[in-house]
Amino acid sequence: MNDSVRSLLKRRKVHLLAALVGGAAFFSLFNTAINFIITNVQLFLQSEGAFDIGTMTFAVGSLLLTFHLLPSEAYYVLGGMSFIATGLVYYKLRTNFRELEEKHAKGSSRFTTLQEIKNQYKAIPEKSKKYEGGGGVPISRYKENIFIDDSPVNNLWVGTTRSGKGEMGMFPMIDIYSRAEEKASMVFNDPKAELFATSKDILKKRGYHVEVLNLDNPLQSMSYQVLQIVIDAYEEGDMAKAEQYAKTISSMLYSDPAAKDKFWQDSASALCTALILGLCEKNIPDNKDKITMYTVANTLNELAAEQEDDGSGKMVTGLDKFFDSLPENHAAKLQYSTVKFASGAGQTVAGIFANAFDKLNIFTLTPIAKMTSQNSFDMKKVGFGKSVLGRITPLSRIHMTFPDGEVSVRSDENGRFSIPHDKSLQKDAEISMRVEPEAKKNKKKKQQEEEEKKVPAEPLFLKVKVTQIEEDTGEVSFVEVERQNDKEGNAITIEKIEHFDKPIALFMIVPDYDSSLHVIASLYVKQLYTELARAASASKGGKCNREVIFILDEFGNMPAIQDMGSIITVCLGRKIRFNLVVQSYSQLEKVYDKEWKTIFDNCANLLYILTTSHDTAEDISKRMGERTIASQSRSGGTLSMKKNKTEGTEGRRLLTPAELLQLEEGEMVVIRGIKRQDKERKKIKAYPIYNKGKTRMKYRYEYLADQFDNSVSINDIDIECEHADVNLKELVYHFHESEAKKAKAAMESADSPEHETEAEEKKEATAESEPKPLEPIPYRNLPARKKLSDHAAYDMALLMGEKHEFCTEESFNELSVQGLLELTERLDEEKLIRANVFPSLKETIERNETRYNAESQKGEVEDAKQTG
Repeated sequence: MNDSVRSLLKRRKVHLLAALVGGAAFFSLFNTAINFIITNVQLFLQSEGAFDIGTMTFAVGSLLLTFHLLPSEAYYVLGGMSFIATGLVYYKLRTNFRELEEKHAKGSSRFTTLQEIKNQYKAIPEKSKKYEGGGGVPISRYKENIFIDDSPVNNLWVGTTRSGKGEMGMFPMIDIYSRAEEKASMVFNDPKAELFATSKDILKKRGYHVEVLNLDNPLQSMSYQVLQIVIDAYEEGDMAKAEQYAKTISSMLYSDPAAKDKFWQDSASALCTALILGLCEKNIPDNKDKITMYTVANTLNELAAEQEDDGSGKMVTGLDKFFDSLPENHAAKLQYSTVKFASGAGQTVAGIFANAFDKLNIFTLTPIAKMTSQNSFDMKKVGFGKSVLGRITPLSRIHMTFPDGEVSVRSDENGRFSIPHDKSLQKDAEISMRVEPEAKKNKKKKQQEEEEKKVPAEPLFLKVKVTQIEEDTGEVSFVEVERQNDKEGNAITIEKIEHFDKPIALFMIVPDYDSSLHVIASLYVKQLYTELARAASASKGGKCNREVIFILDEFGNMPAIQDMGSIITVCLGRKIRFNLVVQSYSQLEKVYDKEWKTIFDNCANLLYILTTSHDTAEDISKRMGERTIASQSRSGGTLSMKKNKTEGTEGRRLLTPAELLQLEEGEMVVIRGIKRQDKERKKIKAYPIYNKGKTRMKYRYEYLADQFDNSVSINDIDIECEHADVNLKELVYHFHESEAKKAKAAMESADSPEHETEAEEKKEATAESEPKPLEPIPYRNLPARKKLSDHAAYDMALLMGEKHEFCTEESFNELSVQGLLELTERLDEEKLIRANVFPSLKETIERNETRYNAESQKGEVEDAKQTG
């Protein structure tokens, strides 16, 4: 029996038709037989006993179609018997000839059909044409259309080297996202610079601003100040965030998942964190250019080498002196205590220093040192191109009105505000700001009176007019048009307006021959996400104004990004998506240890191109599921024509591991984790997609070669570089020289009456102009200091905390030296002021008191001599 006949016999319709025919035949046969018997019995009875066989009736037609010889009830019974016979025939046919796998006894999985793909995914033109909405990941294709998943999901791509993941995955994604009406910003890890060189021109034509972090040739690159995020937090007075960011940098720099003993990397990380925070304390605000990773490495190298006996037989290093010079309880001192605890064993300390410098060594390379010395691109523009920055009374609610809408935000505890928005802005447009006075509760009477003097009853109001918008940078020039109800120390100040309306394409080029530099790319991803998340938290809706897509090729070769498991868990709610490209699961497991499962489980789509890892293929094969198939067996002699044949069922993977290891070019498997609705929001089952044949994915060269020309090399492209002429000598921080200069300046300031007079005059002039936080006041000026202006009192309030009655002009000027010191100590104990205020003030008072006593004794001796 050939296959076509066998297949025909297994069909349900054939079985039903055969059963109906059998039932009809059963009815007809019984009806004919009964009619034959009745008719001939009647003829026999009519022949009066002379029966002649020749008189019998055999007319089949008349016997078959005769229905009046029996009562109607008899035919009902015959019909029921025929119906039962039909059911029995159908049952026998189905049980003996049906497809055995129809019961799905061993598995019910299957591949998604083309029609189902059309119903479930957005179809876009395969090239050139712009389309509505946002972009997405290519899931399948048919003829001239590509089906994309534009839902908010993370994606994991599996493709080994030379598998075509760039040609059929990365380039199509760049093309798809850049043609969308709602363009997303894109961030690429580009190990071989192929994505950048091939895509740069078409991206610019489509309205993208292109940036390059080129670690392969840092002098053909944008500038990236690794510590800028720490500096910004430190300047804002947010020591907790500054310490957190410094720790993140150090932890990623010294991360080693394979290390069995974490002591060395933890100690080196703590030392690096301490140096970063210490340099911030020493160089903000006057020498911020000296706070770089190059300076950190250089300072460690110089001060760790300095050793001397402190007189008690204990060796003291230059680092010890550096951290001892910081204020008490400074965060840098606490971090350095990790190293101090190990000081009992000289070799241990030396080992920590060596481990710390080993990872910092990359920042001493001249090109890298220059590249990381400054910033040329504000990373927040990736998701927030439009913002307004300024200052106002701390914790105030600011309402900002644009030509097409209003946004509001609250200033922080330092009075700073940053308003990210999505409003339109053009030349000559006006922006107005309004700050409503807030009711003050639970205030002491004196403090309430002082605040009522300072805060007007009417809302503060400021209106500015846009005079120019720089298209390349987004910087906005503006002039003040109207200002109402301002009072000294309580004015609205707009520091910066940015209106950058282009999507960003940022490429991180990392050398495949030097993995030590890869950590800089990982640091950039972490810091970029942190900045975007912070800005999103301050924006309406808690998400980026522009969607951000990370496309991280060779993600498995990037050093671990700290908290990646947490990032990928919450990023979708902030309009941030990740496309992670690995060669096998083992890469993820090696880099992220136990965290890799969290990363894997939060990727809704698994797009498989090819792997050489059997373990990876085995897992993907299992995830695709099994279907039930019929199995046949036969037995008998070799030359026997009579064989015993049996049929059964068994489960079979949709694709076995061996088949997955042998996919042809253009074939791709998509496993969908959370796809449960189609485009019409109807419930569906997310069966795997197997793109082959008419749905096979195309390579770039097959349909995009005219727009993405891979003959262009990065060496053919000139990349603007702002740090090429940086003088590294100017970045070096000389601790001893700096301390000597400060001491000398303090002595000159204390000993020179002329200098003191000039300083007092300058202070008075400054107090009447722009607010500037006050430093602890020198001891000699405290007893007889002049009254502070409202501005200066307000600045002192910012320094020490606004919610205290002493922060008024009258009460502050009534304080004695000891009173000021005691009040500051109490605020320090309550943790209501910055950690360095009280120690610095106390140290200044004690130092000047010692000098004052010495001068007094000297004066008494001279007076005695003159008297004598």
